[in-house]
Amino acid sequence: MNKAIAAEKHYPKAARRQNLQGHVEVRIVIRQSGKLAKLSITESSGHDNLDSAALHAIKNAAPFGAMPASMHRTRMSVIVPFDFGLQN
Repeated sequence: MNKAIAAEKHYPKAARRQNLQGHVEVRIVIRQSGKLAKLSITESSGHDNLDSAALHAIKNAAPFGAMPASMHRTRMSVIVPFDFGLQN
């Protein structure tokens, strides 16, 4: 899951031009099938375009792999951190 999300992470050009940086945390809820059930910002960077880029990365990476039946869960919640730094 982390690799799929990282592959979809893109630093917004406008944010880069404005030298905007920040940390975003997104809570995602994944169904047992691996499909995205819900996502929300739990910690904003303070910049809408960075927050939106984090949400788009997750949406574009979904669906994720199905959970093994041995987990006995119908959903799983995960916090995904994103760092947008000009040195990245």
